Amino acid sequence: MLYYDKENINGFTLVEALVYIAIVGLVISGFVTFGLLISINNSKLVRMQEVQANAQIAIEYISRKIRQADAVIGPAPNSASSTLELSFLGEPNMVFTATSGILYANSKAITSNEVNITNLFFTDLTPDNRQNNIIIQISAQGEGAEIMGGKYSQTLRPAITSRK
Repeated sequence: MLYYDKENINGFTLVEALVYIAIVGLVISGFVTFGLLISINNSKLVRMQEVQANAQIAIEYISRKIRQADAVIGPAPNSASSTLELSFLGEPNMVFTATSGILYANSKAITSNEVNITNLFFTDLTPDNRQNNIIIQISAQGEGAEIMGGKYSQTLRPAITSRK
């Protein structure tokens, strides 16, 4: 006959096993939540960088063309417009405009469709018979870049002086 000693039992009771499973479940859910938050924040950061990069590329491209231009046709001095027209010797005029949220230079897209140009203004502050001084105001917004309950956008407003 087998002898059973009640005081020398090895193993876990059902309550101990359930407590262990609950603690392990909490730790695993914490790691999963942490991983999801890192993934979401990384996605937001990528979209923010996309907006910033597109706005900066657009400003640099327009600035370079203003400096290379022989004349600024539009906007007229001391006025503002949503289009900029530049004149080059021996080449067709270049027109910058935003249509459907994309910045174009003579029908060539400058910004990607991942970024929406929400505001584009050119202001000519040129005094008579002097170098052209153009202020560019461009606002770019990321498509689906929800940051803190709203869409991420960036506004740049540099002033560029032509070389001619």
